[in-house]
Amino acid sequence: MKRILIAPLGTGAYQDSSKPRYEREYKTVKYSLEGKIYETPFVSEALMKHYKVDKIILIGTMGSMWDTLYQYYAEQKQEFNEDVYFELCDRVDSSNHTTPLTMDWQQSIKKVMPVECDIILTPYGINEVELMQNFTTIFSIAETLEKDCSIILDITHGFRSQAMYNFLIASYISDLRPDVKIEHITYGMLELLKELKECPIVDLNVMMRLMKFIKGAYELKEYGNGFLLADLLNDELRTVTHSEVQKKLVNFTKTVNLGYMLQIKEVIEQIKGIEKSINQLEGFYKTMLPNVLGDFVKRFKKANREWQYQFEMAKWFEEQKRYGQAYIALGEAIVTYYCEKEGEDPTLKEARETAKNRMKNREYGVEIYNLSKNINTKRNNIAHAVLENGRNRSNVLSDWESLPRDIKTLERLLK
Repeated sequence: MKRILIAPLGTGAYQDSSKPRYEREYKTVKYSLEGKIYETPFVSEALMKHYKVDKIILIGTMGSMWDTLYQYYAEQKQEFNEDVYFELCDRVDSSNHTTPLTMDWQQSIKKVMPVECDIILTPYGINEVELMQNFTTIFSIAETLEKDCSIILDITHGFRSQAMYNFLIASYISDLRPDVKIEHITYGMLELLKELKECPIVDLNVMMRLMKFIKGAYELKEYGNGFLLADLLNDELRTVTHSEVQKKLVNFTKTVNLGYMLQIKEVIEQIKGIEKSINQLEGFYKTMLPNVLGDFVKRFKKANREWQYQFEMAKWFEEQKRYGQAYIALGEAIVTYYCEKEGEDPTLKEARETAKNRMKNREYGVEIYNLSKNINTKRNNIAHAVLENGRNRSNVLSDWESLPRDIKTLERLLK
């Protein structure tokens, strides 16, 4: 698997900045990573050596230290050219935020790099236009990455905004490029250089796991989809407790998304029952899961009868814009309501058929009959994917717009 390092190149620091640029001596740093020390002017070199990188993508402005980068690697290869170096010094020294992004000098640097190299130039990002230009440029990196490669993202240098862009790249790759693996997100903590006499490189991959967990929590809260959270639990925790929570999350997700009305109440009770197990988990799982699941469970707190669970599910489906499932739940809730009102078991086919026949005969009133007929027409069209001419066909837009009204009307009639 090809390993690619994506790293910003900063403007650098020199021993004596009062001298002309070509006379300055660039500061080297002792970078420490997993017990090893790498003394180099560039954190990217430490990362390339440590992780045995096959390719590097350098991101910088016209004012980044391209001259020093060239000098450092050209001297290592014994290919140093003074004319190239002085031209780069002049370019870098004279550049500012208005300097055009020119590409003619890049080949000189690529030739001396120890691995395959791409150079990405960005403006400073001092206004919205430049920020959007940076966004487009940097995201093009994620889109053009080779399949089945692994990525190391470094955020040590560059503008503060660059670190944010790199995390956006990481999020993009994680969600939309499953064929690319984010191996490490690294940061050289130069803030500790004075104290430790070396710069530790830390792995911020925990941030990616947290981002994934937040996404999973959002999917569970908004859409009843607990698959991502269950997968994260499976990947990170190996305990009896996590296994119980994972299985119930998966069961909950399947039941809710299939719209199995009969099992809704049972699965919600299961979710209530894992509160103690959740409290035994560690880290952000313990912090966030109770809130996410608690919000869902609270809405069913007052649902004591089967029809109330079904009706509450219909409202929840409508809130999530899952109108097809909402109409199915509404149709079932009406029949269940009258079964329970008559003291019949709503799980028995005979009881449900009796309630439906009484409704057709207007025994429960004309208004509920008309509403039920309207809902069931839409429900049947959805459930049976109606294509035949001559059957009651619904208008998509009007059905979409009428669902909130149908819910309010039914809530009034079933009180």
